[in-house]
Amino acid sequence: MKKVTSGFGTLVLANILEDGRATLLNTKKSEFIGYDLAIFYVSSVYVIGKAVTGLMRIVKSEGMTISVINKMILFEEFNNLIELPEIRQIEKQYVTDRAKKLLDITSPSKIKPP
Repeated sequence: MKKVTSGFGTLVLANILEDGRATLLNTKKSEFIGYDLAIFYVSSVYVIGKAVTGLMRIVKSEGMTISVINKMILFEEFNNLIELPEIRQIEKQYVTDRAKKLLDITSPSKIKPP
């Protein structure tokens, strides 16, 4: 395979697919036989699919998720993972005057108790 990959004269990509027809290679082996980049393009989808299936089985049997909460990424950690605070800062650059008025009216600090 090293002979084949070296004959292209350009970068060569290894598309790693678990349970595919080709032998499953790790990144070191891929590099050794001449691949410049290895991608695991559906691995995360497979992991997510298995996790969601397991979660739904638990919800069906237990009626709640408390038994697997330790396996979850929770609200604040998820928001930080997707960089939500940074996104909110960028959004401020594009907010319209109308939206500013609506946000100001609905801000919890602006709502007065009866």
